Amino acid sequence: MPKIIDFDSYLILCFGKICFAISAMTPERPSLLALADDAGQSSTDEDSPFVPNPRRAKWIDRISAHGPWDGSTDPLSLRGAPSLPMPVEVSNKASLVPFFEHISVQMAHTKPPPYYDTDFLDFKKAVLYADGRVDLCKMATGPTNIGDLMDSLQSNHFAKHFLPGNNIIGSTGAKAIADFVKGKPDQFETWYLAGNFIDTASFSILVDAMIESKVITNFWLKRNPLMAKSAMDVFRLIEHSPVLRTLDLDQTELGDDGVAQLFRLLAKYEKPIALRHIYLTAVGIGARACQPISDYLCSPHCALESLYIPLRYSVPVSKLIELHNDSHSNHAASTTTQFTFSRLYQAIHLSRLLTSVRPTLLKDLGMRFNWITDASATALENVIRANNLQYLIISYTPMTQTALKSIYDAVLSSQSILWFHVAPLVKGGKS
Repeated sequence: MPKIIDFDSYLILCFGKICFAISAMTPERPSLLALADDAGQSSTDEDSPFVPNPRRAKWIDRISAHGPWDGSTDPLSLRGAPSLPMPVEVSNKASLVPFFEHISVQMAHTKPPPYYDTDFLDFKKAVLYADGRVDLCKMATGPTNIGDLMDSLQSNHFAKHFLPGNNIIGSTGAKAIADFVKGKPDQFETWYLAGNFIDTASFSILVDAMIESKVITNFWLKRNPLMAKSAMDVFRLIEHSPVLRTLDLDQTELGDDGVAQLFRLLAKYEKPIALRHIYLTAVGIGARACQPISDYLCSPHCALESLYIPLRYSVPVSKLIELHNDSHSNHAASTTTQFTFSRLYQAIHLSRLLTSVRPTLLKDLGMRFNWITDASATALENVIRANNLQYLIISYTPMTQTALKSIYDAVLSSQSILWFHVAPLVKGGKS
């Protein structure tokens, strides 16, 4: 079972090791709910009813006016958010040549590290790090220059992590990379190919090459239009990559159908796989994919440590909690779990404790606010009592104080909770 669970307008199951680190830094930390009550104020001032805050009032008014989502009158697409890269202009070749020439001859990295303990060499259109990272993110090599880039890497044996994110290389670039991998399958451990217009057909070509590698540990594909038809190729990549630990499929338009197919294949696969972390944010998951996901989480062969699962409002909250409770029976049950119910914001990696909210993202991604009612109180209480939960952030909710009391009691009796926060929409509700 994943080690951290974060409920946003998406359900996101995040990195367990982070919570272990937090726990290690704060041994035997008392309940934050108790601390807040002793202080006579909320544990999060921004949402405290005791602290005047126009931003909080704005959110309460907005969410209250929106009310519960009605799928019959306000349907949401299950294809996922559009997988468009960030807008960039293709670089001219002259600006890239110095870097191409350098990596084809030598890999010197002479400047001292600015923030991290890693030497680097900075070019106009790339950064080369002593730890083997070749970082060209947002440098926009484009389809016209990707061939030269891959050619310049042919004679190189130093680079281990290739990061041409948001370089809009398209099918031409995908083929160039596939050809490179066929010739040097064990060159790169990390491939960060986010935002490159890699479509279904291009991805299939990439997978054909990538599965020959024995060293790929991380593959990042966010904001590429893979579509539902890529589900089988995603499974092939997972099945045949012996050390692939992290797979990023955020905003790839896999959709409800594609995710359902992927997890059906994973649930039926009876051999151990290396995958430990999978990102599926903003891919359009709905009710159809829930059962296959649950089946895989219950599988004795599932060894996931973190799982980002976005769920649209076509999935009831009770269904999400049921999915989590199912996964609790997994042999790999975690010792740390985080639940967060709050507003949607894109690419969240922890919770709103560590991330500022950008309200426009709700509109940008075509999402709606959570509306977690008293009907979910018992299910939430059971989750708190049945798991080693460390973080519970319900955030804005129409739950009554009566329903919330059972959750308060469960949190106060918990020996593992490190952080709890709820912001009732009811006037006078205790945060």
